[in-house]
Amino acid sequence: MPVDTIFGDLQSWMHISVVTDYPIKTLLLESSHKFKIMMEVLVNICSCLQDLSISYSLLISDCGKKIFLFLQKSKDSSFLSAWECGGYFLYKSRSEFGECTEKTMLKQLSSVSIDDDGFKAVKLLCCSIASKFGF
Repeated sequence: MPVDTIFGDLQSWMHISVVTDYPIKTLLLESSHKFKIMMEVLVNICSCLQDLSISYSLLISDCGKKIFLFLQKSKDSSFLSAWECGGYFLYKSRSEFGECTEKTMLKQLSSVSIDDDGFKAVKLLCCSIASKFGF
């Protein structure tokens, strides 16, 4: 997945990036070491998101070195699991599967994504929290 880094540089052990060209607005937190501190950053981010009533799903990959944060609309709308946000869908019947198209899947994913202003605010929040940990 292509990403644009919004926090961190070549000397930094932790990076926060925006996943581009994906229907759900997604942040990627990456670290090759200092796992416990990255988890503290993540816990603080998730706590703030809960306080702000911003729905999200987490998908942890590469033994915890990559964490995808899928940001979604408020809890009043439909909510997708982390697996669905990551592109894995379950169908109850063969006909349901047969009727599925890429267009309908992309529409379903984009319909739950947080709006642009909310995403901008979350990006600023995440960078602010990470900077408090001295990175």
